[in-house]
Amino acid sequence: MLDINFIRQNPQKVKEACEKKNVKCDVDAVLSLDKEKRELMTKSENLKSQQN
Repeated sequence: MLDINFIRQNPQKVKEACEKKNVKCDVDAVLSLDKEKRELMTKSENLKSQQN
């Protein structure tokens, strides 16, 4: 399993490694979902801080 930070910093390397090993992996989708997750976590933290 790859660390998400590594994937963020090296998306092209990950794509090339997957192709070389004949592994199906949509790196762009992974990065998109990661970005969405981080945005939602930020919103959640902001809402929690407003409640306090």
